[in-house]
Amino acid sequence: MVILLIGRVINGILPFALGELTRIFEGQSTRSPWTVLGLFVALRFLQGSGGLNALRDVSQHAIKSVSSACSRNQ
Repeated sequence: MVILLIGRVINGILPFALGELTRIFEGQSTRSPWTVLGLFVALRFLQGSGGLNALRDVSQHAIKSVSSACSRNQ
């Protein structure tokens, strides 16, 4: 549930980061592009298959392993 909420927040923040990058590269902002670019790359990683999806798969595997071990010990 928490991973789903984090994913929703990332999906909401990502367009703003891309918009800020666009403003920086058009010369409309005086901010350094490196911090915004780093944020954008990190958000895209979390949004992709290697980020939150991998974390969700690991947590599901852990839950299945624990429930399987509990059922064997009964």
